[in-house]
Amino acid sequence: MVVLMMHRVPRGLRGLLSRWFLEVQENVFVGDCSATVRWHLWNRACGGGRGTSAVSLAYSDDTEQGYSIMQFGMPTRSILDFDGLRLLKIRGEAPERS
Repeated sequence: MVVLMMHRVPRGLRGLLSRWFLEVQENVFVGDCSATVRWHLWNRACGGGRGTSAVSLAYSDDTEQGYSIMQFGMPTRSILDFDGLRLLKIRGEAPERS
């Protein structure tokens, strides 16, 4: 399974993605495709998406969590790798101190 989330998707790119994915919500595409197709669409989303500010891609993978995540641009949330475990960091939040 592949989930592709984008901000400010150009019309042409949205049409290309609709060939492979269902747009379940505005700018959120879900589908199932081969690794080759996924890589091609990722490159188009990052390189061909003029005006796209952020792209996040989650896909099934052979990891402890069962998936991997890639990001491009300036997402509001970033993924940190902590010894193979992916953790979420929200930009602008400071850790709580006790």
